[in-house]
Amino acid sequence: MVTMDLRLQIGDAADQGSTEPLLCFKCKRFPVNPRVVCSASRLFCFACINPVLRNQDPKCPCCETRVSSLSAPSQILKTLLENTRWKCPHRTRGCAFTGLQTELIEHLEAGCGEALITCRVPKCGKSLKRKDLQKHLRDPQNAAKHQKLEREEVNKLNSSGLEDSVVQMIRFPCFKERAATCVKGQSLESDEFSFQGHRFYVGLYPEGHADSSEGNAGVLLFKDSDFKKNLTVSMRLAGGSEKTSACFVQDYGELIPGGGEGPEDFVRISELHSVAARRGNMVDIQVRLSACSSPVEDRIFGGGLENEEDVTRLSLRFPDFEAFVGVSSSSGTHIDTQRFFFQGCPFFFRLHPEGRVPGYSSLFMMKCSPDAEQVAHVLVSVIGGKCPMERFEVLRFDQTALRQEVGWERFAKLEDLLDASREGQSHPALELRVRVRAPHRHIPLAIHQGAEAGLQAQVFPQSLPRQQEAKRDGAVVKEEDWLF
Repeated sequence: MVTMDLRLQIGDAADQGSTEPLLCFKCKRFPVNPRVVCSASRLFCFACINPVLRNQDPKCPCCETRVSSLSAPSQILKTLLENTRWKCPHRTRGCAFTGLQTELIEHLEAGCGEALITCRVPKCGKSLKRKDLQKHLRDPQNAAKHQKLEREEVNKLNSSGLEDSVVQMIRFPCFKERAATCVKGQSLESDEFSFQGHRFYVGLYPEGHADSSEGNAGVLLFKDSDFKKNLTVSMRLAGGSEKTSACFVQDYGELIPGGGEGPEDFVRISELHSVAARRGNMVDIQVRLSACSSPVEDRIFGGGLENEEDVTRLSLRFPDFEAFVGVSSSSGTHIDTQRFFFQGCPFFFRLHPEGRVPGYSSLFMMKCSPDAEQVAHVLVSVIGGKCPMERFEVLRFDQTALRQEVGWERFAKLEDLLDASREGQSHPALELRVRVRAPHRHIPLAIHQGAEAGLQAQVFPQSLPRQQEAKRDGAVVKEEDWLF
């Protein structure tokens, strides 16, 4: 799959003259999730224009007229966008490809022959065009060198013992502006990365952790899943002095999901800002994790289901998800599904489109009974979107709590969920597939008759935003009648 930035600019267009009016008015690039806000029909990326709606007096950046809502481009504009032709990003190296955006993506995913790559043999380091790779590998002189390098790498398996390790470079771009929004105790959080099948992320405290000494910034490594091992963690600030490094060992089994550990006095705040200024307003932290080795199964989430387990599968459908996001403006706004039963206990899911972590949506499984003392293995898949998204978590419910929410504060990026809700549907809706499984539990007959464990269930939101009229299943439902 392509991992490069496909935010196309005017210089990438085959016909720049006809393409320029179609660019996002704010970022001057080909619009992602295009939106129109005024009668001038100027296009904006959803991510570029959506923050405008949160201003007290939202105005169009193009014509200064008041903005009340976002709308999709007209069919004429959609056709123009879809028919725009683009040149390959590797054209300066000799690629003559031009095509529609979908064709360009296919061209890049297939591997443009003019793209610069590095030889795949460890430590060879040769930079060459992709089309020349096989010639390079088959060269007799190179082949002898490659065999020696490969043997050296394979021999490391014998000396590495029973320990897994991973090195990850964590980057915080636009550091000065983002750090200015933080006070002591607030952090900038990285994207998640995986180690031994579990998810982790780094939190950087530019004004210091709550436990940091005066004038020091802290860095913590958080787990976002049920990792239960001793973990050796090494950190180093790229471009910093020798003192800007740390190493610690922590039993992450003692921490709940979302818990973190790390050096509260990692670096002086003044040095952190100085390093960022020298490195293009960004901070890079190199992190190495190591732990005793664990075999990885064919699927991290488990293969077949055992007879000793109960399982239920649900389909969660959130109609008019984009409309809801367009009018919701706080992390407190949420959508609840109908209740379902699992092992005789009632539950429902709660989705916060504007989650507790900026830019992310939150999803929680809510229990509605104090009798639910159980552990549930929950797998959630997002249907649609540019790439498959799956989240797995072991959720633990407390018997003493009457109502409890457990799940993901950083379930998925809101922009990715919006993409998924639009894909291939005449009536845009966000669809999630959920599998809940847990060790078998004997349920009294009177309770079990009301349960639906192991059955397919269709779950719909109980409420949607009160906006304009919306069509559902061919019927018009007015704003005061959001009934399901």
